[in-house]
Amino acid sequence: MKNYPLRLSILYFLMASLWIFLSDYVVELIVPENLQTTAQSIKGLGFIIATAFGLYFIVLHYYKLIRQNEQEYRKLFKDNPHPMWVYDINTLKFLTVNNAAVAKYKYSVEEFREMNITEIRPPDDQDSILMFAKRVVTKSYHDAGIWRHKDRDGRIFFARVSSHATSFGNAKARVVLAIDVDEQIQAQRKIQLSETKLKGLINNSDDLIWMVDTTGVIATANEAFNKKFKETFGFEPDLSKRMEFEETLSGTFIANWSKYIQKAFEGESLRVEEEVITGGKKECYDIIVNPIYNDHNEIIGVGCFARDITQRKETENQVKAHVKALEEVAWMQSHQVRKPLANILGLLHLLQSAEINMDQQKELFAHMEASCHELDTVVKSIVEKSSTSSSTSET
Repeated sequence: MKNYPLRLSILYFLMASLWIFLSDYVVELIVPENLQTTAQSIKGLGFIIATAFGLYFIVLHYYKLIRQNEQEYRKLFKDNPHPMWVYDINTLKFLTVNNAAVAKYKYSVEEFREMNITEIRPPDDQDSILMFAKRVVTKSYHDAGIWRHKDRDGRIFFARVSSHATSFGNAKARVVLAIDVDEQIQAQRKIQLSETKLKGLINNSDDLIWMVDTTGVIATANEAFNKKFKETFGFEPDLSKRMEFEETLSGTFIANWSKYIQKAFEGESLRVEEEVITGGKKECYDIIVNPIYNDHNEIIGVGCFARDITQRKETENQVKAHVKALEEVAWMQSHQVRKPLANILGLLHLLQSAEINMDQQKELFAHMEASCHELDTVVKSIVEKSSTSSSTSET
């Protein structure tokens, strides 16, 4: 209780003063004069005995409280799930350790007391530990951050260390708490390695990849996107300034961009083909727009993927033109060639007849010659069509 000793002292002073004055008055009032000295002595002795008993019980009560608090503190120290120890700030020797430290570092309590704090650290960290121990001597509490530790078997792991000043017996000491964060560090390293590999994979792609955040601006992009941007606008994009996406694209895609993004933020995935005019050159892109979700299934952005399919489109158009030409050739073969050929076959059949005279034969030969010229013209047209189609497909 706040100011409890002062209050107790004041109360004792008031009660003692009241006892002295009242008891003196009573002695003078009822005790004969020749016995007053003896009565005063008895009265004083009684007061001393009463106060002695009172002080005894008060001191006993607080002694029990102190012992109880000491036992609770020791239990809290010994049973803490994280390794703890107390070391002498002058010798750096362990003064005591808890059960978790014994289990974690695989040394017994007696072995710890023969060691100093540098012996549970890798050899490469010895100098750093000595310098650090000197710096924290004057600090009441200090969060030392993450350090490498070593157990009896030589296994090195990471621990977050904090300490505060204390006294242990007659020695100035520090209490240290070490929390094992090795799994967290290893997990972070795996994540960083995975992110590095993913970034390398994305940056090695020739496709344009970028992300739009919830504010509708470009948050990140791969190197292919940055290269294309520089080719188009003459300077590299500074994505740290959150440049507006309209500044990065041109052509008809801009007109449809807001619609695509809006649908993606509504949870819809899109795949479209758009033509973009860059420097007077028409390019065609296959564009994929997908919403990006976090662990709570909330959309935090939109991922965009654009692949240049200009060459593919040109090839498709050439194939279509070739197919069309072949269809025309097939039509000519099935229609225009058939007519003169049928005429020639009919005339030949008539010439084989014995009933026609010489004049009729001359007339039939004239018709046959005309049909042959017609057939030759159609064949030349087919050859020309075929040549044009072949040269188009080769280019």
